[in-house]
Amino acid sequence: MKWFAVGLVLVLGGCLWLTPVMSRRTVPLGVAVPSDKVDDPVVRRAIGRFRKLVVAASVLVAGLVVALGADSTMAIAPLAVVLLAAAAFVWARQPILRAKARQGWYDQVPVRLRGAVTSDTEPKRWTSRVEIGWYAASLVLLLGSAAAGAVRYDSLPARIPTHFTFAGTPDQYADKSMISVFGPLIGGVGVIVLLLGLMGVTFVAPERQYPDGDPDHAGERARRKRAFVTRALGVIALVGCATICGACLAIYFRVTSWALTPVLVSGMVLILAVVGWAVLRAIGLQRPGAGSSGRSAESPDDDRYWKAGLIYVNREDPALFVPKRQGIGYTINLGHRAGQIVTGLVLLIVVVTVVSSVVGH
Repeated sequence: MKWFAVGLVLVLGGCLWLTPVMSRRTVPLGVAVPSDKVDDPVVRRAIGRFRKLVVAASVLVAGLVVALGADSTMAIAPLAVVLLAAAAFVWARQPILRAKARQGWYDQVPVRLRGAVTSDTEPKRWTSRVEIGWYAASLVLLLGSAAAGAVRYDSLPARIPTHFTFAGTPDQYADKSMISVFGPLIGGVGVIVLLLGLMGVTFVAPERQYPDGDPDHAGERARRKRAFVTRALGVIALVGCATICGACLAIYFRVTSWALTPVLVSGMVLILAVVGWAVLRAIGLQRPGAGSSGRSAESPDDDRYWKAGLIYVNREDPALFVPKRQGIGYTINLGHRAGQIVTGLVLLIVVVTVVSSVVGH
């Protein structure tokens, strides 16, 4: 478990280190800049500082996990890396903000944004057959595993393992019941419903088309990013459900610990492969198009709506979900009353989960 936590911290740190190249080039560290300033020395130095701090934070947290080895430390380690990286992000972006204001980077720069506060008028289909296929395949896996569990139910022991160490040894048990036997599969259905809901967000959210010095390709970039998000959610659903099913089948057929280890390792390798694919794809989507000149309309300077470059607060924008400033995907408009309620509920769930994990250990 210790080395799993260390690996998770390092992978998470690597993804955070890559955040600048997974984001639009004209918002380095969440600061809007014209396309001819994306390679400015101030911008490059700021990104370099951020990356050094992320590496330091990841190594520090990983070292603490190894040194302390407590379950509570391992439970909060990923959150600690994210919080430290967020602090580094806020600090490292300050020189860009100062240079931009002092040198007037947006003075006399023409700006344009399509779909600023309303959805685009082009009709959208709910989804495609391929996208639904990921969720259908996930459901088939869950139903097949449930059938296997039903057949094997009477032969299962009175105590069911509910948690395993990285070595595949059970370390937590529960009395045999419908919940302990089929609970993880029910959780898998919840995962499908959640990710389907998130996919729906991509069709409800307005399609913001940012020129970024290349307005002719703005619409194409926006549509490619939307398609990537919907595809990524489907892949995550399938991989997540496959991992859940593998663990459940191992319990149903009473696989020994030495044989369970390859199952757990395979699941983690599959997850890492998906993370790698998503990161590489996100980086590719941020590269400028072949026809971009960098000498046309720019995206507007909307820093005032992005607190710390991460949190969107715009009471004049009726959209509940908007494209993220960093990375690819969508975030909540905290200027929207519903956005405030949703964010409060999410934060409550995170706090309760972390506290329960720490207290439970």
